[in-house]
Amino acid sequence: MGFLKIAFNAIRESRSVSTYGALARQYLVPAVTRALKVLEFLTAFQGAPQQENYALDLGLYYLRQRLYAKALGTLTRAEKCHSDSIYLELGLSLAQVLGDDPDRAIAPCRRILAKEPNFGPARLLLVLAFYMNGENQNCAAQSAADLHQPGGPPYLHYLLTRGLAAQAGL
Repeated sequence: MGFLKIAFNAIRESRSVSTYGALARQYLVPAVTRALKVLEFLTAFQGAPQQENYALDLGLYYLRQRLYAKALGTLTRAEKCHSDSIYLELGLSLAQVLGDDPDRAIAPCRRILAKEPNFGPARLLLVLAFYMNGENQNCAAQSAADLHQPGGPPYLHYLLTRGLAAQAGL
């Protein structure tokens, strides 16, 4: 990683470059910045997988990059050290929903809500998982129930409407 940082700094700080050099810098600086970021996250997580924040940093980085299988792998590995972490379970559920496996996202959301019934992100993700999984009755029922809870996000109104419309065949 040290060599990569030295090369990166040389490219970024070079003053007089040709048109091709400027074009290369335009491409390389963002690409190397992303590579350094993932290397830092990987190094931290591999060096101390028991640190929950390192797993969350790496897992969420993978989610932002749409690398859902890598996010699942990272967060699953970290969950072995932190089985009580609602944030790791939320990350796992999000990776499953976004990775086109909403059915598997339901159980972690329910575990989170058993521990923290008022945890709004888990309530919303559960309803979204129901909706994406085609469980329209569960989607509508859970949306309606969650709208009466404090801090219910407005998006629940949309999911309630979609769940009811799908049940009615609309």
